Amino acid sequence: MNPEKMGALIQKLRKEKGLTQKEVADKLHVTDRAVSRWERGIGCPDISLLNDLSNILDISISTLLTGSENTNEAIKDTINYVEETRKQKRREKISQGLIIFISFFLLVTVFNFLKIESRFYMQYAARDGSEYTIFIGDEVKSNDIFEDIEKIVNEISTNQGMFTNDDYQIIMGFVDKIAEEAKEAKKNFYKKAYSYQELDAIPYYEFLFLDTGEYNNYLSKIKNILKKYDSEYTESYNMGLTYVYRNEIRDYLYRIYRLDKTSKGIGEKVTLLLKEKYFYYKQILNSIKKVGKI
Repeated sequence: MNPEKMGALIQKLRKEKGLTQKEVADKLHVTDRAVSRWERGIGCPDISLLNDLSNILDISISTLLTGSENTNEAIKDTINYVEETRKQKRREKISQGLIIFISFFLLVTVFNFLKIESRFYMQYAARDGSEYTIFIGDEVKSNDIFEDIEKIVNEISTNQGMFTNDDYQIIMGFVDKIAEEAKEAKKNFYKKAYSYQELDAIPYYEFLFLDTGEYNNYLSKIKNILKKYDSEYTESYNMGLTYVYRNEIRDYLYRIYRLDKTSKGIGEKVTLLLKEKYFYYKQILNSIKKVGKI
C-alpha cells in the first residue's frame, strides 16, 4: 500500500464528485484535517473507514488501497494493509498491557513504601493511666517513682547532713545527674503514646550515663563515702531487670521495623524500664539520706 498513491486517488475522486474535504469528513465522522492528511499521503484511513470511503468515492476497497485499477496489485496491497493493521493493533495491545503492568507495579511499590514508612509516624500506646496510682483499702496512694525521686533529691540538696564538704560535693554531683535524668524520664513516663523515634531514643538516653566510666567512678566513690560514715553499710541494691527491659524494648522496635503485628504492649515495657531504673536510683538516694542522717 502506497499512502501517497492512495491520497492522490482520494483527492482526485473527491474533486470529480464535487465534494469538499469537510463534506467527506462529515460523512465519515472524522475531521477535515484527517482527510487532508490522507490526501497529502501523511497517513491512511483506519481500516474501519475503508468501506464507507470506497462507497463515497464509488470505487472498490482494493482500488482505494492501491490507488490503481490493477487487481492483482490491489489484492496484494489489501492483504499487506490488513496484516500491518493487525500488527499495529497487536503492538497497541502490548503497549497497553505494559502500561497497566507498570502502573500496577508502581502502585504496589508506592503502597508498600508508604506502609513501611508509616511505622515511623504511628503512635504507639503507653500503659493505662490507672497505673499511676495504687489503692490501699479505700485510700489512693501515689505510685509515682518520680515524685519520690524529686522529694529525696530536694532533701539531700538542702541538707548536707553529716557529710564533709568534699564528700557532699561528690554526692551532689551524682544526685544532680539523677535529677537531670529523672526530669526527662518523667516526661516519657506520663506520655499517653510514643512515636517510633521516641521509643528508639528511650533505650539510648536512659543508659547514656549508666553505660559510662563516669557512672562507675561516681558509684565507687559514693560507696566508699557511705562506708566511711557507716562501717556496717553494705550495698543491697542492684539494677534488677532494667537491662532486660531495655533489650525487650529493642526487640519490640525491631519487630515494628519489620512490620510485625506483635508490637502491642511496648508502652508497658517502657514503664517497667523507667520504674525499675529509678527505683534503683531511689535505693541509692535513700542510702545517702540514711547514712548522712539527712
